[in-house]
Amino acid sequence: MCSYLSPGSNWFRAAFANLMLDFLEKTEEEIRMAGKSLWKAGVLGFVLILAGSVSSFSALTPQEGLQKAQEYMGAQDWSRAVDALEDVLILLREKAPLEVENTLLASEIYQFGSYDERASSVFAPNEPILIYAELRNFHTEAVGDGTYAIRINEDFQLLDIDDNLIYERKEFAAVELNFNNPRVTDLFLRNTVNLSGVPSGSYKVKIIITDLPSGKKGDMIVPISIRGMQ
Repeated sequence: MCSYLSPGSNWFRAAFANLMLDFLEKTEEEIRMAGKSLWKAGVLGFVLILAGSVSSFSALTPQEGLQKAQEYMGAQDWSRAVDALEDVLILLREKAPLEVENTLLASEIYQFGSYDERASSVFAPNEPILIYAELRNFHTEAVGDGTYAIRINEDFQLLDIDDNLIYERKEFAAVELNFNNPRVTDLFLRNTVNLSGVPSGSYKVKIIITDLPSGKKGDMIVPISIRGMQ
């Protein structure tokens, strides 16, 4: 059974009054050039940035899409064959489990797949903890008027080194990302967590991701240590 330490404890009041996530700002021109819109939800939130190309979406089944791709390849129409195969991948990702990949501590995050990995998991008291991760197989939801959305929630947990629960906060972050085309494959998460007042020791930061339209879940677990005087 997991132990639970009340958030009414003094150091937790200090820690989670200061728990926040650092938003990555993008200019309107950058968003316009990407052909997408970025929504940031709540004071406690995270940012999803789109990467890769988008194009038309097929309503075919995966089997029909593969047959169509084979027809295009037989005619050596390679561009349409690529489009058909990419549409099949979208349909398969809808069915596949939600995956959180390439989770790591970073000293700087620039864009999808571009970051400076942090050499150490040891942090000084009050030092920000920057976490990078990539999300796959999320659901793309049609919301009307030719608009699509990705809707994701985050739950936060702080665990001790033996995986006992120290603190939990449900639905502590939410994001809705709207755009005009359903072919989106690459998202990255940029989480900056400040744990002011947390005593020295070894911990695990666990963030549970829920894809709201599909109900699919994934998580990331990052071991950290706090060392030094408060």
